[in-house]
Amino acid sequence: MQKIPLLILFSFLIVLNSCNKTLQFSNADPRFYEVSKKTGKNSGELESLISPYRTKLDLAMNSVIGQAGIKLTKGKPESTLGTFVANLILEQARESDPTYVDFAMQNYGGLRISEIPKGGITTGKIFELMPFDNMLVVVDCPGQIALEFINSVAASGGAPLSSNISFEIDEDQANNINIDGKPFDKNRNYRIAMPDYIANGGGGKDYLIPLPRLDLEILIRDAIITYVTNHVGPIAPKLSGSISKAKN
Repeated sequence: MQKIPLLILFSFLIVLNSCNKTLQFSNADPRFYEVSKKTGKNSGELESLISPYRTKLDLAMNSVIGQAGIKLTKGKPESTLGTFVANLILEQARESDPTYVDFAMQNYGGLRISEIPKGGITTGKIFELMPFDNMLVVVDCPGQIALEFINSVAASGGAPLSSNISFEIDEDQANNINIDGKPFDKNRNYRIAMPDYIANGGGGKDYLIPLPRLDLEILIRDAIITYVTNHVGPIAPKLSGSISKAKN
């Protein structure tokens, strides 16, 4: 038997209504309703409480906010879905950060669905893609740490990276690294946009934790929704072959 907190339903309503104004709880009366096979459709009281919120949530989640001109798929070493997300992360970071951002990375596991079908993109589909509240941060990495970071991507077979970084994967190492058309320089710092999950050491990247960082206070999911909503024409990212495997 499961118990569903009524307070969660009010939280959904607040999220849906808070785009243009700030709302705060003045009081709360949390109650629990037991839900089982026996109560299911026979619980008129519970249904009457849930129905208004379900309707509003369904309308918001099923709203078409943009169009995919092609099927966006997830894969390695690079993919249309991964490139799409990483590129918009870089664009958002560069717009929000007064200091130059070199490139962007989205962790592979953070994309929770394998594809976005061609056609209408709904808000709900973006929530499926990224259900977690990962925030966008920019980490200031010394060259040697940046190289370790890029090599970790190579060792994993690839990951969603912005199109302005390229390299060749050879025996779990990144060779011929170029960023914005310039060879990688281990003697300079690189500022990398990424989810806070990675910056906080996720994916075995504990070495990023002590580094200087800028929290942009932007949910990556919100950045994706905003991008899709404002994009003119169908979204159809192209693979550039910027990440490739060495031919032995």
